[in-house]
Amino acid sequence: MSSPASSSSRFTAARHLNPDSSRGCARWRASLGLVLIFDETVTGFRLAYGGAQEYYGVRPDLATLGKALGGGYPIGAVAGRADIVDLVREDRLGDPRYVWFASSIGGNPISTAAGCATLGELRRPTTYERLFGLGERLRSGLRGIMKDAGIAAQVQGEGPLAAVVFTDREIVDYRTAHASNRELARAYLLGLFRRGIFLNPMSTKLYLLARPHRRRHREISRGGPRHPRRRLPRPARSRVSDPPA
Repeated sequence: MSSPASSSSRFTAARHLNPDSSRGCARWRASLGLVLIFDETVTGFRLAYGGAQEYYGVRPDLATLGKALGGGYPIGAVAGRADIVDLVREDRLGDPRYVWFASSIGGNPISTAAGCATLGELRRPTTYERLFGLGERLRSGLRGIMKDAGIAAQVQGEGPLAAVVFTDREIVDYRTAHASNRELARAYLLGLFRRGIFLNPMSTKLYLLARPHRRRHREISRGGPRHPRRRLPRPARSRVSDPPA
């Protein structure tokens, strides 16, 4: 099981995902009889209508979906090859390969209605073109702001996803993301919060742009983050302990 992009390392895209390695991975897992599972809770319906598997050209055997699928409502889904998914069918009870699968609120009518409405919106022409444009504008603006302010920071993300990591090192995994200036990140987030811009304070969270966002919501990429830093003292360099293995 693999996540196509790690939110714990502020959206470090899986570099091994490309057409050539995809074909090699397919042959490798087929020869060993393995099942490739993608956790697309973060990337599903955000990088493309078909998620990271469409975006990177890698087709897993199973995929888990959620978050964006519900359009703000709680929802989760498992999708994949019919011969695998069919193993949970109740009419196969007693079959040696039967897999028990249940959910207390599975098929909730409100969440499923929200999911269907969300998919309808995402299927509209130019949806992803606009989302990618919004994301690139935000990331580009943030990079310019950090550079002008003389702050060492990496702006991560693809498509409508973005995140700022306060470090001068390239982010390649959760360890390099962990070894960042989290004290400065806290000051940055608190400064934005005091000015009416709320970002999830968990350092693993991404900035997620959505279809309703308009240009007025993206003033953050023009000058919003400068103001918090003017009034907040620059924190001392944080001492970061080694992450767990």
